[in-house]
Amino acid sequence: MLIIPHPAAHGGLLAAQIVTAVQKHFSTTLAKQNQPNTYDLNLVFLRPTTAGPTRIKVSETKLGPKFSTVHVELSQSGKARVTGYASNISMALERGLSLPTAFSLHPPLPATRTSDLARDTDPNWVGWTAPWHPDSLIKPFSHIRIYALRNGPVHPSITDLWLTPAKEDEVFTMDMLGYVADHWVRVGENYKPDSIFLGPNIEAREREAGMWDGAEKGGRERGMEGERGGGAEGGMFWVYPTVSLGLEIKKPLREEGEKWLFVRARAKSIRNGRFDARVTILDEGGELVALSHQVSFLINDGVGDGDGDSAGGSKAKI
Repeated sequence: MLIIPHPAAHGGLLAAQIVTAVQKHFSTTLAKQNQPNTYDLNLVFLRPTTAGPTRIKVSETKLGPKFSTVHVELSQSGKARVTGYASNISMALERGLSLPTAFSLHPPLPATRTSDLARDTDPNWVGWTAPWHPDSLIKPFSHIRIYALRNGPVHPSITDLWLTPAKEDEVFTMDMLGYVADHWVRVGENYKPDSIFLGPNIEAREREAGMWDGAEKGGRERGMEGERGGGAEGGMFWVYPTVSLGLEIKKPLREEGEKWLFVRARAKSIRNGRFDARVTILDEGGELVALSHQVSFLINDGVGDGDGDSAGGSKAKI
């Protein structure tokens, strides 16, 4: 278990929170626009947000018959934490030219049946759900079961995951796509052979039942030290603070929600502690649902921002 003091809030959860506020604004104050669907979201993460109350302000920027754009700001303790813009349309009324693009994933994925994933019988994928602990950095992973390639990534710069809610009665909905877009193992982990997130290590951990259960079994200290020392280069833990996140939703999810989504994140450059990621989200049938572009830092041992806030408790600044 990755235990750290006052972990920063997961960027995807903040994105989902902001989308929920935007959709509320369009269903109440801007109901006459009849534009209930957020299709474009662009956020900048100014400083860490911690567990606790936040305030989201939605300001109208441009209102139009086809789409409307609002400015959003999430603040906490009197400081702006996240800022950006969101645009809404009515996907049910959307009309326009559609053309084939022959888009496909490259490298391709092995053929997969989600029914096999659900039974943990797929030969190519291994499933894992992080145990929940209130102080865990990977606490958001306890809400979703992830399936990683059993033999490791097709290339270290690529992360491929199947996702499904950890609770059987839950599904993915439109307002959760910002969360999904940020819910992937950072590609930096693929370059560490002993990373706790790699498929071969997940499989070994599942065989050694209890390796991840230190917190639940009274081993809080063991849970912390075991993962800090065992999952990172030089005995140090890596964090990946998101600087910006853009999300474009290509098609709506089914009204009843989706039980399974696939996520591929690919970095084109990892240089001087900064990297990009192009995130592709597909539904169970392989149709493109959304695209995301993100800019992040890769920091050893939890370096904080200019306010002295830190995911790892450090007072170093970036």
